[in-house]
Amino acid sequence: MAWFDEFNLPSATIDGYFGFINADGPDDDDSPDVVVANGTVTFTATTEAARVDGAWLGIQPVTAQIFEGSIIVSEEDPRPVRLLATDAPIGVSDWAWTAKFDLDGFTLAPLTFRAPRDTTVNLTADLIPIKSQPYQVIEGASIVDAEVDDAGHMRFELSDGTFTQWVGIPNGEQGIQGERGEKGDSGADGVSATITMGSVTAGATADMWMTGTPQARELHAVLPRGQKGDRGEQGLRGPAGASITRTAPGVFTVEEVVA
Repeated sequence: MAWFDEFNLPSATIDGYFGFINADGPDDDDSPDVVVANGTVTFTATTEAARVDGAWLGIQPVTAQIFEGSIIVSEEDPRPVRLLATDAPIGVSDWAWTAKFDLDGFTLAPLTFRAPRDTTVNLTADLIPIKSQPYQVIEGASIVDAEVDDAGHMRFELSDGTFTQWVGIPNGEQGIQGERGEKGDSGADGVSATITMGSVTAGATADMWMTGTPQARELHAVLPRGQKGDRGEQGLRGPAGASITRTAPGVFTVEEVVA
């Protein structure tokens, strides 16, 4: 068995539906007709590499086919497309997939989205793209895994089997809604959230927490000190000290020794 055969990485299913609105054709109704679209969609991760069980793994772009209006692996392999889940324990948090479309007949802007494990993400439903930049968490010797819950909190598992406290993952505020009209203007973009590194101190138990505002978080950490090193070799013998001679009761003479 190869070393990579034991990896069990979580995944998410990606789907969506694409078509054209055309003029009403020779059918029973008087509504404009919808014709299915064909093309491709390429998924690219916002982080290029992951660290899994002591190995560095590159995350390759994935190109799927849009055939008869649906996303599939290919025309010869009509299975749903499954991608690496964005909450997988790979040493990187707040990363996402970006979908770039190449459709026959019309153009769509690229779409950046999260894909939690064991879910189906519909790219043409009520999906809210994310615009924050990926934040990489470098794992120290005492951190072995990370978890994200449904409420948007994250915690780390330590090498001794304990866990840090849950910390909130910041999200940007929703943009201002555009004015209502025959064709409303797009609302303003929300404020992107940022995470900066705060204090890192030594302590008996590893811990991690966040401070700041929802749009400007600061990450603090307490990490155990490393194990005490081996005893060093004995140093060279120092020079002789001054000698003391007793010349009478209660009287001592200090004589300097010249090396």
